[in-house]
Amino acid sequence: MLKKITSEPIIFLYATVYMINLSILPQLVLQKVCLQKHYGNSTLCGEKSGLAITQEMKKETSHWWFAILASSQIPAIFTVLIWGPISDAIGRKKAMLLIPIMSILQNIVFLLCSYYINSSIIYLCFGMFLACFFGEFPGVLALSCAFIADVTAGLKAKSRVTRMALIDCAVNLAGLPAGLFAGQLLKHLGFTAVFGLSIGINLLLLAYIIFLLPDPRALQKVPKGKELKESTSSENKKLVPASATNESISDNSSNVSSNIDRVPDSSNDSSSESASESPPQLDKKPITCDLFKPHKQIYLVYNLLSCKERRHLILPPLFAFSFVIYAFIGELTITSLYLKSDPLAFTPDYIGYYYASQAVIRSLGILLVTQFAYRVLKASDVNVLLFGIATQIMCYVLIGFSRDTLSVFMANIIGFGLTVALSLSRSYTSKHVPPEQVGTLMAAFESIDALSFTTNLMSIEVYNATLDRYSGAVFLFLAGCSSVGFCITVANKIYLKRIRNELNSEMNEALNENFRTSDA
Repeated sequence: MLKKITSEPIIFLYATVYMINLSILPQLVLQKVCLQKHYGNSTLCGEKSGLAITQEMKKETSHWWFAILASSQIPAIFTVLIWGPISDAIGRKKAMLLIPIMSILQNIVFLLCSYYINSSIIYLCFGMFLACFFGEFPGVLALSCAFIADVTAGLKAKSRVTRMALIDCAVNLAGLPAGLFAGQLLKHLGFTAVFGLSIGINLLLLAYIIFLLPDPRALQKVPKGKELKESTSSENKKLVPASATNESISDNSSNVSSNIDRVPDSSNDSSSESASESPPQLDKKPITCDLFKPHKQIYLVYNLLSCKERRHLILPPLFAFSFVIYAFIGELTITSLYLKSDPLAFTPDYIGYYYASQAVIRSLGILLVTQFAYRVLKASDVNVLLFGIATQIMCYVLIGFSRDTLSVFMANIIGFGLTVALSLSRSYTSKHVPPEQVGTLMAAFESIDALSFTTNLMSIEVYNATLDRYSGAVFLFLAGCSSVGFCITVANKIYLKRIRNELNSEMNEALNENFRTSDA
């Protein structure tokens, strides 16, 4: 099992740094806003003097927090689209080297801003901007998912789902050390110690990429004996009657989707079959100046999404994902501010405990849900996806109605399958594109991820507008966004089922016609 670990430690270590910054930076901004209003009086703005922090300060903090996020996420919308095709060409490992290097520089800026506590908040915006060079968190997630898609190319479909689930498990599990260490370090040693920890984690990440991360192309090599055996089995499978193949396909929704994908272009049948038998080699594309021209890389993404043979399989999950990820990013953006507001009024250590408990529940949840769904229930990808979105909706509704410490902690238990929706959206859709275009597809997904941070201005405005009346209203708004994604997924499931039934009826009619002709 350890030999199979590739990009999971990368996303775990970076997500730890990201979760630390996401929980600590809003508190640093609030501290700076308070000091500005009270002319640098640190006594009034201390943790035990929370009465000095007014509602106006909290609203100003939320606006600054949006500006800080937007300074990296707006450019990341485009840099993610560029880095996807570039990583297809130069290799995932080389592309990943930029992640810890820029993150170290970013956290040095944050450390200096916390040491010089009266410095302008603008410097925090500059520090966050540095992350856009590798696409920020969406870019890291895209590279990690593309890496997993590379090393699982040609294997069973469920193998990719399991590995993608491990990626999301690593993301959520990162909240455990982030929540425990960040909250305690902030309480006892201050902001500088927290960002010092982030720099140390990034150095560990850089060492892992340089010395331990394997090349996905090396993992794709197949022994000659195995390759010969697989090619023989591939030839034998071509002799199986189409009716038997159709019967086996109808029992598995993911295989049905692949069959539907091949209907518009029958020339892809043989290549699809061979791809399912032996891992396709990931040949390097030529590295030219065109790789670094943004408009050409964005055009590659557009061509993939608008491909007539695949768009009915790619676009609906992508649209549903845009609403689901918007709600998820909204939760990440608002949670720290929401927990510090009345009536909860969490202290930094309790905020850390909240993130830690959430990390454990969601990381275990995604593993248990995917394994139980596929191994025991034999559920389809779409049904598991719908379950994940449903738990997201219920979790946000319960958080929105929580008015005390116990209830807001208990609400996280309902969201144990929340991140299943994000993992299944990526893995399910990646099955319908060629291996050499997986990076481009992941770039499209994570560009929407980055766009969600920017468009979450709406969530922040909802939070500000309802803060005086009912602070939990923003989570009810996020639950509504998830409901839209749920409806799109249900509609897409019905549409694909109708196409499958039409396909089956056409094939049965053709078989009956052939039997009648042969009898005559």
